[in-house]
Amino acid sequence: MSDGTSGTEMIGWDEEKILQTLQSELDELLPGISRCIIFQKYYRWLHAEPKSPIGRSRNIAAYRRNIMPDSRVLLAGDYMGMPFTGGAAETGQWAASHLIKSNNGFPGSANQTR
Repeated sequence: MSDGTSGTEMIGWDEEKILQTLQSELDELLPGISRCIIFQKYYRWLHAEPKSPIGRSRNIAAYRRNIMPDSRVLLAGDYMGMPFTGGAAETGQWAASHLIKSNNGFPGSANQTR
């Protein structure tokens, strides 16, 4: 996913140039990752921005406050934070942190009931 200046610059590029550029950058961060690409899909949104409804943050905070301490199933994803890849990553980290702190569902944990 490309955004900001890069996304604006690349919107008119052909798909092969986009792929080569992104593969090069990915391989710098994760050497060899480009060899694992099975397919790619291109979407070009010149003027697109996900919307976040008013009250979203309050609803998410209420959800997080009301989770049962022993819950082993949590909702995460970009719909549970800001509607971007970063929002999905943050909610994944939050869910993992909650599970680790509660120590639920992990073999040998003191709170494990099954």
